[in-house]
Amino acid sequence: MYDLQQPIFLVLQQICFSIAKTNIVYQPIHYDEKCLYENRISGINGPESLLHNPYTNSILTGTRDGKIIEIDIKSRKIKNTYIVSEMLGFGIIECDGSLTSMLKCGRPLGLQFKNDIFDEIYVADGIFGLYMINLQTRKLIMLADNQIVKYANDLIVVSDGIYFTESSQTCNDQNYLLCVIKHVSDGRVLFYNFSTLVTTSIADGLNFPNGIQYNAHKNSLLVAEMNSRRIIEITLNQECTFSVLLELPGYPDNIRLSHNNNKQLLMIPIPQVAEVADYFLAELPFIQRFLVNQLSYNSLLSLSSDISANSYLLIYNIWTDTIIEFISINNEVSPITFVLLIKSNVTNIRFYGSDTNTYISSCEF
Repeated sequence: MYDLQQPIFLVLQQICFSIAKTNIVYQPIHYDEKCLYENRISGINGPESLLHNPYTNSILTGTRDGKIIEIDIKSRKIKNTYIVSEMLGFGIIECDGSLTSMLKCGRPLGLQFKNDIFDEIYVADGIFGLYMINLQTRKLIMLADNQIVKYANDLIVVSDGIYFTESSQTCNDQNYLLCVIKHVSDGRVLFYNFSTLVTTSIADGLNFPNGIQYNAHKNSLLVAEMNSRRIIEITLNQECTFSVLLELPGYPDNIRLSHNNNKQLLMIPIPQVAEVADYFLAELPFIQRFLVNQLSYNSLLSLSSDISANSYLLIYNIWTDTIIEFISINNEVSPITFVLLIKSNVTNIRFYGSDTNTYISSCEF
C-alpha cells in the first residue's frame, strides 16, 4: 500500500554561508583486525546499510534487489522481507539487483528509526527518494519522491524532521560512478520538515555527500563528503558554518556515531583508499570525459573495483579531535560500506555491510 503525502515541494534555501577549514595532523594506531569469532549472514544482495532493532534483537538492511530484510541476530536467519516495488503498487516484478532492474525496483540505502519507535522505518532510496515504511502494516508513505530528490543516500531522523544527503542532482544509484569519475559537485544536504512537509536545502555544491550523523552536543551535522575524501561539519545555529573536520586517505561511506566509556566516537568505513591514479584523475577533466565517453558503464565498474583491494575502519573521537584507531579489514569482507557496533555485557560485535557483497560479515572482539 502506497501513500503520497501532500504537499511535496522543494524550497531551495542555502543556509550555510561561512567556510572554515580544520587540518588535523594524526598518527593513528594502525593494525589488522583480530576477531575472536567471525561469522557470515549469507544470501543478502548488497547489504549497504545496517540498522539495529533492540526491541526485536534484529538487524534491518536494504539490498540491491529492492528489498528491506530483517535478520534475527541470534539465529542469523531472515525474519521478514519487505519488497519496495510491491509496497509502491508496482505489483510482482523481477528484481535481481542488476542495473537494469534497479530503476523499477529501487535501492534502499540509509535506514533509520525515529527515537524509540521501532515499527516505522525511514528510508533514503537511491532511486525512489525518501519514504517511511510501517513494518507492521507494510504501508509505504512517500515523503519526497525522485522528482524532488534525485539520489537520496543516507539520513538521520530528529524530532522535527529528517536530515538527509542527496549525493547528486545529476546521477542516481544506477549510474553513480559517472558522477564520481567526473567529480560532479552537485550534492546537497537536505531537511524534510515533519510539520510542513517541505524539503529545504541546508548545504549544496558538495562532492558526493554520503553518510550523515547528528551531533547533539554541538547541534551540528557530520557528513562524509566521499569524493573529496573528508568529513565535514555543518553547524545548525543561526550563523550556520561549514568546516572540514577531517581529511581522509580514502573514500568515506556510511559514518556512524557511538558512545564508548564516556567517549563519543565516529566510525568511518573507508571501502577504498585513494591511489595515485585517483589524484591524477581528479585534476584532469579531459581524461574523465574520455573514460566516461569511451568505456561502457560495466567496464567502469570493473575498473573501479580493481583500483583498491583493502578496506579500513577509522575510529575518531569527536570530543578530543583525535583518531583512536585505523583498522585494516580482512580482504574477504571488502569493500565495507557500513559498520554496526552492538555491545553486550559479554562481548562486542561489529557487523559489516557492503554495497557489493552477498553477505553481512561479523567480527566478535
